[in-house]
Amino acid sequence: MSAIRPAGVILCGGQSARMGTPKSQLPWGSGTLLEHLLHVVGEVCDPVVLAAAATTPLPTLPPSIRIARDLEEHGGPLAGWRAAWQTLAAAAPGAALPDLVFVTGCDYPFLTAAIIRRCCERIGTAEAVVVTSSGQRHPLIGVYRGGVGAIAEEVWQGGGRSLRALLSRLCVHELHAEDLSDLDPQLRCVMNVNTPAEYAAAWELRPFAPS
Repeated sequence: MSAIRPAGVILCGGQSARMGTPKSQLPWGSGTLLEHLLHVVGEVCDPVVLAAAATTPLPTLPPSIRIARDLEEHGGPLAGWRAAWQTLAAAAPGAALPDLVFVTGCDYPFLTAAIIRRCCERIGTAEAVVVTSSGQRHPLIGVYRGGVGAIAEEVWQGGGRSLRALLSRLCVHELHAEDLSDLDPQLRCVMNVNTPAEYAAAWELRPFAPS
């Protein structure tokens, strides 16, 4: 991986309807799930952008974290993706976007810095690299070229609202279980928590002692 650090994006724009409470504020480790993800992503990425819906309340964040508010209500993850890219572009007017941008959601408790680094290392000449399990691509455990923003805008203007719609337009390198077996043998990094049952299952697998 290049000595230049990738940028990082955490999407935090969902309504958490199935969870019944903001997923980002669920307890995890010694803090919240969002604080955990900010720490993990911040180990590898700089800057880090937190993309959230306009109406999503956010906790007090470190001053280094950049906030991107979704440009469209109920636009799905691609709306947060676009907002984050525009925030990155605005931070350096006239300059190129970061070559690599790691993107994840605020509800992936088993993501690690090592997984992010492996994604960056394996992108090669592709436009994106994503973790794939059981034939399913996970666009929120992936690294994208900074220049992909223009393609995302085309997808959006064409009515696409999902990151999978974006991936269908890109040259994508997939990381499979065997590519991550030394870092995550059970591929828990793709486990996210959308419901109380999923959160409870993740809590039982957590790698830290109960408080």
